[in-house]
Amino acid sequence: MNAPTLHTARLTLGPATAAHAEAFIAFCASDESRFLGGPAEPRDAWEGVAIAAGLWALRGYGPFWVAESATGAPVGRVGLYYPIWRTEPELAWLVYPAYQQRGFGYEGAIAARDWAYATLGLAPLVSLIDAENTASIRLAEKLGAVCEGPHSPDGGHPTFRWRHPAREVLQ
Repeated sequence: MNAPTLHTARLTLGPATAAHAEAFIAFCASDESRFLGGPAEPRDAWEGVAIAAGLWALRGYGPFWVAESATGAPVGRVGLYYPIWRTEPELAWLVYPAYQQRGFGYEGAIAARDWAYATLGLAPLVSLIDAENTASIRLAEKLGAVCEGPHSPDGGHPTFRWRHPAREVLQ
């Protein structure tokens, strides 16, 4: 199963493409990928793209790959991340540095969250955010998420669990 395609005022959220994979591999090679455990080798980044695509086949949902609708340029990824080692689905986002500070993370996260609530009927989602990732913390706060406290990290960095408002609260 591929991801459906969602549209916002400025973004297209959909399945992975070769252009998205190339952009993600380039991002993962940079120091900007530190909150994802990077910098990473191209093979590891490629496996990250494959895992994201595979979640759609195994779970029926996963991360959307985001493009700027006007140009088609890859902007990042946003959506649900729920591998077997997690206890609940995470609303996760990543905006490439050239596209930050434009509200794309907020726009994409709202679209993915609302789709997940409306289509899948999921309980309130969480976001697991590195304690030093101030941009993602600000976005979580803007989305109405509340910090529940420390979370046992997957990769060793101090991480906090942010709980998003329930669908009923948003209506």
